[in-house]
Amino acid sequence: MAAGLWNFTIEQGEYWTKTLTWKDASLDPIPLTGWHAILTIAREAESTPQLVISDTTTGIVLGGDAGTIAMTIDLTGEDESLPLLTTGNPRYWLNLIAPGGQMRPFFRGRFLVRPDPSA
Repeated sequence: MAAGLWNFTIEQGEYWTKTLTWKDASLDPIPLTGWHAILTIAREAESTPQLVISDTTTGIVLGGDAGTIAMTIDLTGEDESLPLLTTGNPRYWLNLIAPGGQMRPFFRGRFLVRPDPSA
């Protein structure tokens, strides 16, 4: 399965949330019970990750039989890694991990954080 491409541009100071639903060819949700998800964001495609969230730590909630992947990133704080995502060519990778451990690329793309305009 090839990863879908979806670019995000968000503003620093936002509480960013995005919910995706994985569906089959008939548009029925694909159950995610027993699956895991990891979202990795880096300043450049081959650089050290600046931010990693998952369903086993914080930031991602999988919706079981509903097939949903709810992601949340709090950009309202003073996280030192966030300014690094305002320049360069920030990229993200959202991978799903099947119950048997097989990693499947789900989405990838640019993840640009615009500096807070009020700062």
